[in-house]
Amino acid sequence: MANVFTSLGSTIPVTGPYVGFPGTVSRAGERVIVSRPLAGPSNLNFGDLAVLVGDSTGGKWQSIVDFLATVTNIPLLGALIGNPGSALGIAVREVKTMLTYPAGQTPGLAQVGYYAAGEEADVLEVGSITVNMPVGTPIAGGPVYCRLVANSATPGSAVGDLEAAPEVVSNLTATDASGATVTPNNMTGIKVGQIITAASGVIPAGTYVSAIGSSTITISQAVTAALTGAVTFSNTVALPDFVFRTGYLDGSGVAEITILRRRGA
Repeated sequence: MANVFTSLGSTIPVTGPYVGFPGTVSRAGERVIVSRPLAGPSNLNFGDLAVLVGDSTGGKWQSIVDFLATVTNIPLLGALIGNPGSALGIAVREVKTMLTYPAGQTPGLAQVGYYAAGEEADVLEVGSITVNMPVGTPIAGGPVYCRLVANSATPGSAVGDLEAAPEVVSNLTATDASGATVTPNNMTGIKVGQIITAASGVIPAGTYVSAIGSSTITISQAVTAALTGAVTFSNTVALPDFVFRTGYLDGSGVAEITILRRRGA
């Protein structure tokens, strides 16, 4: 999830205004920015989603990529179910002194700004900020989605991306479902980590695909009643209280979002 944007020193086109570099706090007014160490092992790019992992010392930030590497964290991301000590936020861009300087730096070359593991990371928990938006067209006031599962059919996307549209890869029929086992009529496109829902409502919220067999799948929570009928598998999840501030996407693929309130304790 590299933050790709035009560096200083290059010509800015006049085809439309730029929203700004990813991770830039974009509005005056209410804002909550909290600094905590970054747990790692991955870097946290400016403008990327971060998750607070609580501990006895006050907690650490973790990149969304590392957080989703543990599949059981998926329902926590969607609704922070059962984990009120967790919070979501966006890494704030800051000016950092380089300890080493890349040779042959060319104006206009794509740059990536980030916090490294072990560094203090500033993360916006409430307020408005600019982010990369590789998929979809923002709608003012509309939901912001996070990608849970990679899909090669969606160019430019990666796990942990913030996106402007939901992605449903399979809308199938369950020929049988009891307990935590579902038998779809077609296994095409089903992957571990996808959120599964049923039109009948008998699959609990936050349930995801935990294992895949030759003709059946195992889900993370048991159905509440016998299931036959339509089931949906989603590669993305809407983030609670994250909305688009405007419907504008600039020439660098950057949009402005607002975090309405802090979800954690």
